[in-house]
Amino acid sequence: MALFFTILQLIGLLLLASPIENPFEGEDEEDTVSLLPDSSRSSIGLKGMFFSSSFVFLFLTLFFSSCWVQITTGLYKAYGLQFISSDHFLSMVAAVSSIFNCGSRITWGWLADKSSYQKTMVMVSLMAAFLTWTLPLVKYSDSPILFLITICLLFTCVGGTYSLLPFVSSRLFGKEHFGVMYGLVQISLSMAGVISGLFGQYVLPYLG
Repeated sequence: MALFFTILQLIGLLLLASPIENPFEGEDEEDTVSLLPDSSRSSIGLKGMFFSSSFVFLFLTLFFSSCWVQITTGLYKAYGLQFISSDHFLSMVAAVSSIFNCGSRITWGWLADKSSYQKTMVMVSLMAAFLTWTLPLVKYSDSPILFLITICLLFTCVGGTYSLLPFVSSRLFGKEHFGVMYGLVQISLSMAGVISGLFGQYVLPYLG
C-alpha cells in the first residue's frame, strides 16, 4: 500500500504546472455560476460574501451532505458485519470504494463543466439519497456483491460532493477570496461531525 501511494505521489509531482491566470477566460457568461448580488466581489468584500445567500446555501449544502457522508462512510463496515462474516472482504470493499471516491471526482467535475453546478449537484444528491435509503435493504438480499456495488456507488457520490463544492465556491467568490470563504464553508464539516456522532450514538440503536 505504501508503494502504491508513493507511485501516486510521483505521478502528481510530474503533473505539477504553473496555474492558468484566468481559467474561465472565453467562457460564455451564462456558463458561470452567479448567485451573489449584482455588486462586484470587490465592492461587497468578504463581509458581504459571508452574509450573502450564496454562502448560506453552500454552507447548508455541505452541512447536510456531510451528515449522510459521515454516517454512511463511518458505519458501513459495522453494518456489513451483520450479514458478511469475512472481514477481508469488507476491507476489500473499503479499498475498491476509495477508488470510486477518487475517480468519480474527475467525472463529476467534467459534468459540472459541461452542464452546471446546480444540475450536477442535484444528480449527486438524488443518487445519494436513493442509495442511503435503500442501503438498509441490502442485508435482506444476503449478497456481498450487492453490498460492494452499493458502497462503491455511495462513495461515488462522496467524491461528487467534495469536488463540486470547491468548484462552485471558486466561481462564486473568485480565486482571491476562495481560501477564506471555502474555509468558512468547511466549518459545517465540524458541525456535521457532531450531529453524525449523536445520531450514531443515540438514534441508530433504535433503528437497528
